[in-house]
Amino acid sequence: MSVPLAVEADEGTPAPDVMLINNYNTRQDADIWARMRRGFQLSHEETKLVLYYERLYTKSPKTFARLVANAKPYIFYILTQTERNGMPSEIALLPGVESTFNPNAKSSSNAYGMWQFVASTGTRFNMAQNSSIDERQDLVKSTNSALSYLNYLHKLFGQWEPAIGAYNWGEGNMYREIVNSGQTPGNINYASLNLRSETENYVPKLIALASIIDNPSKFGVNLEDVENKPVVAVVNSPKSMTIAQMINLAGIDEGTFNKLNPQYKTTDYTVGSKDHVVLPLSNQGVYLAGIGRNQFQTPINETPIILSVESSNDDEVDLIALAAAGDLNNQESNSNTESADVKKTNNELDNLITELNAPPPETLTINYIVANGDTLFSIAKHFGEDINEIKTQNNIVGNSLTVGETLTIKTSQTSS
Repeated sequence: MSVPLAVEADEGTPAPDVMLINNYNTRQDADIWARMRRGFQLSHEETKLVLYYERLYTKSPKTFARLVANAKPYIFYILTQTERNGMPSEIALLPGVESTFNPNAKSSSNAYGMWQFVASTGTRFNMAQNSSIDERQDLVKSTNSALSYLNYLHKLFGQWEPAIGAYNWGEGNMYREIVNSGQTPGNINYASLNLRSETENYVPKLIALASIIDNPSKFGVNLEDVENKPVVAVVNSPKSMTIAQMINLAGIDEGTFNKLNPQYKTTDYTVGSKDHVVLPLSNQGVYLAGIGRNQFQTPINETPIILSVESSNDDEVDLIALAAAGDLNNQESNSNTESADVKKTNNELDNLITELNAPPPETLTINYIVANGDTLFSIAKHFGEDINEIKTQNNIVGNSLTVGETLTIKTSQTSS
């Protein structure tokens, strides 16, 4: 079975304030997080690992606020593309797991960008990588490529959890484990798979982050409102010109340009009519006026890469042939982020990434908030712990609980 890459052109109209990038419909929520919550589809069951990562993400309000600040320039575009692909909106938070939404993130395995593509995967998705440009850091190309790959994985496995896990581990590794477990795509008990530690923890990190966005007050998080409207525009050049010329035409400072377009490594780089740059929406009109175009008539040149899977049966994919062919993506996590800029300005997020990528301790300390209907028996059963031990840990006399109180539970990862 071959897995060809088909490039499909998709032209739209540049977005004024009342329209979104690429002219696709979105929900009319005032806040981006409200819009995102409406699209949540995955199970947010608070397993031991999910609870553990909820605590890591929220133990420092300042650090979580910085993560949200990192996401603000990009989240509208990422969520729009996620919805456009018909995917659960939790997927739009994966860059928060991979890189804390830092397009300059670089891992110890040389994965780059918000979506953390390694060089070989970037090449498969036609991303240029040289001393002048690294499109793994391109907001548009990296996002479209990551979502195409995740949709492809979902078709392979028939479920989102193994698809997300395979994004981290590679589909060949995931397939072999599913076969070894005696399970079949579409009927996978993800929790029963024998995964490497990093991949076992990968989905719980995403669910934890989504759960915080879903109910920030539960975690004592003051989630900053982010308006549900585009703040950036994707524009192209009508002719060859340097990045320096584009910056000048847009009336934008180089620092802001670099934040939105970190793929360009030099202002001497020449872009052509098939290239794009990301500009603040407020600078779009200035740029278009500078090149003599009307912002309501200029097409955007955006070319998302679509993965098509050839199969003799439209409802099945030959996973054995896929595994034999090797993985399209076998990404390592972005532990030990090495970007100098990140280390200077985002020390809190560096520390968070280090903690998130470290193996959880054998004994997890979980802060559990008592919900309506909870009893000591049901909580003990959920975590596989002894009732008396929970009572001792929390100085509980009797068996009464109060809705909203927080219990500290020390539990082994391996306990049932």
